[in-house]
Amino acid sequence: MLALLMSVIIIRPFVSSVAYPYADLLLNAAGIAVFIVLLIAKQPVLQRFSSVAYPAGVFIAGISLSLITSSDIAGSIIELFKSVPCLLAFIAAAYLDGRERKAVMFAAMCAAALVCLCALYQRIFGFGNLARFIADTRTTSPVALNYLTGKRVFFPFVTPNSLGGYCAMALPLCFTEKRFYWIAVPLSAVILLTQSLGALFALLTAVYLCVFLMPSRKTAWQMALISGLLAVLILVFWIRISGRSLETAAPGLARLEYWRETLSVIREHPLLGTGIGNMRLRSSIYSHNAFLQLWAETGILGLGGFIWLCFAVLRNAFRRFYARKDASTALLLCSCMVFLLHNLFDFTFSLPEVSFLWWLLMGMLL
Repeated sequence: MLALLMSVIIIRPFVSSVAYPYADLLLNAAGIAVFIVLLIAKQPVLQRFSSVAYPAGVFIAGISLSLITSSDIAGSIIELFKSVPCLLAFIAAAYLDGRERKAVMFAAMCAAALVCLCALYQRIFGFGNLARFIADTRTTSPVALNYLTGKRVFFPFVTPNSLGGYCAMALPLCFTEKRFYWIAVPLSAVILLTQSLGALFALLTAVYLCVFLMPSRKTAWQMALISGLLAVLILVFWIRISGRSLETAAPGLARLEYWRETLSVIREHPLLGTGIGNMRLRSSIYSHNAFLQLWAETGILGLGGFIWLCFAVLRNAFRRFYARKDASTALLLCSCMVFLLHNLFDFTFSLPEVSFLWWLLMGMLL
């Protein structure tokens, strides 16, 4: 069973829920089966979830109520089906023993290394093929042209920001064991190649919080790390605006428009939402802010339960670190915060190929 779990973890980033919806459904079904069998074998003790029982209940209640009132129940059920393996992964990860946690971390690092290989392959060989495809199909999509002209890598995900967010979340995990240190090099390179300002900002902020909230004396290398990340963020921002300011301003302006439209949806459905997966904007199906999208789709209960759940898990993890000074806990915390901060500007919470790893890490923090 552990081998099957590791297989799901390694395969998950390479099955895009957007590009391959049917393969995604099959993988979700396989994931549900694996986690159900794993939970049956573990015979879980519910006391371990006592600290998150209420927020989890509120979150599930919000999703359930939004499903009942959804204008497209069938579509909401399909969208909800994508989230079930993630929620089961969160539960199952809390009951993994030391050997299983090491195996899960090994699988996650293998997946991250393979993702880096795909991204580096695209940077070296893939953009020529993409240019030929765009020329042959006479594609005029400004998004595709922006990726091509800026050579922003995104494979195996659908956007550079999704790839950057995944790699930024995986980067702190490289330092949980010495045998994973080397993976930090290709992960860092890929984050730079995505030119994702959101991923870099999330990584910088998470590292800053972890360093300055921990009750320990700040060392020179920690300060150098934060300064280096800030310098890289400024450099990437300069590269993004250098010589093509109008192109790079458009995504930021588009996000503001997405947020404005989402707030309009929230004003119309503030309590129960539109139903999970039912929100549609004029030019996007995502708000580029997971918290606004959760509110719009699952109502105030869904959003409140999710924030409460995250707060409960992270607060308990901080307390555990203060008591034990466990470096692994700090690194898991950093990864989880990177994901949450990145979703202030992106939609990887809605992409199980990215969010699945985050749910696993949150469960391990329990």
